[in-house]
Amino acid sequence: MYAAEDRSGIVRLGVVGLATAVYVGLATQGTPVNPAVVTVLGLAWAYILFVYLWRPFDKLPLRPVSYAITTLDSGFIALFIALTGGAESLFYLLWYIEITGVGFRYNYRATLLSAGLFAAAYVAMAAAYGQLESHGLELLVRVGFMFLVAIEVGLLSEEAYQQAEARRRSLKELEVAHERLVELDRLKTRFINTAAHELGTPLTPLKLQLHVLKSQGDAHLTPPQQKAVKVMERNLDRLHLLVQDVLDVARLQNARLSLHPQPLDLAELAREALETFEAPAKEAGIALRLEAPAEGGVALRVNADPHRVTQVFTNLLHNALKFTPAGGAITVTLSREGDGVVTRVSDTGNGLTAEQMAQLFKPFSQVHDTHLQKGGTGLGLYICKGIVEQHGGQAGVESPGPGKGTTFWFRIPADGASAEPTPPSS
Repeated sequence: MYAAEDRSGIVRLGVVGLATAVYVGLATQGTPVNPAVVTVLGLAWAYILFVYLWRPFDKLPLRPVSYAITTLDSGFIALFIALTGGAESLFYLLWYIEITGVGFRYNYRATLLSAGLFAAAYVAMAAAYGQLESHGLELLVRVGFMFLVAIEVGLLSEEAYQQAEARRRSLKELEVAHERLVELDRLKTRFINTAAHELGTPLTPLKLQLHVLKSQGDAHLTPPQQKAVKVMERNLDRLHLLVQDVLDVARLQNARLSLHPQPLDLAELAREALETFEAPAKEAGIALRLEAPAEGGVALRVNADPHRVTQVFTNLLHNALKFTPAGGAITVTLSREGDGVVTRVSDTGNGLTAEQMAQLFKPFSQVHDTHLQKGGTGLGLYICKGIVEQHGGQAGVESPGPGKGTTFWFRIPADGASAEPTPPSS
């Protein structure tokens, strides 16, 4: 149903009801009852109720129905005024209501035309009753007000129409832009998947050949060749990690990251991750610590994918190791808080400003100054947050400020607690 026409129908009911009440009131004060007026009121009620209940705007073309209803409205008003005294009728005010309806239903020119037709009909009634001389001033004032109302309502209607057209065009442009963005996002995802696949395909034979080369022993290689093999191995590992990161980002953004949850002890997983980083931490002069409740076990059990949670630990520890200077420390703290297990990876490194923390967890985001950059794609933290949210958890970062260290934390529902996966952040 057209809402405006629905409200217009309610106004029509009110107008006919008010006209009926006024006419009945006049009759009770001694005004003779005109059977023709009663007939017109009865027909008006039947017509208004039919339009309101049958709702032709829902069933027939809008424009013809609108023209027909406007014509019938105007006809009933003219007939009613003519039967109740012409220029002496109190119901001339109905013209103004109809002009307002025409103004907001059509346009400026249609409103002026309707005012002209109503004025001509009104003057013709007065002439038929012989009222031109006795009511000439009243007619002039009322007809003048008809045109003033028509001009005001027409201008407002024109402005409202232009604003509606501007909104419609803006909405259409937004829809087109949205469709374009959706298409670009689809193409981006396809490109990422294709690029990652094409990059990853040659990695396996390259690593295999490198393994064959290493298996022959250092005796078959000169020192420069041995160094070259190590460089190749290191860069192949970096490329492999890059490909996996890109694929994980694509999976997260398309909600296709598969999880294989199982009950596990988060403290044990953290301990294994720390062991992986013992050698590089020792070489860098950085202490690694694990702080977990003495009871461990049940309190720190979660239902999660061990591979993906290990990936979170690895990314956070690798990030902390990059930005913690020699002599510093990295501490992994686990605690049961409410119905979740919270893990905090704290370092004594560079620290972050509030502006920098606001930029973290976004794809390809690296917030440290250029001279502090330590490599990486800027995807690790984004992937960490996405993995945690896929487990129904949350992730965040805290820092007292530059030079005061940083704490990355994530919370995963404890085993047995209900959890709904959170859509990954874009």
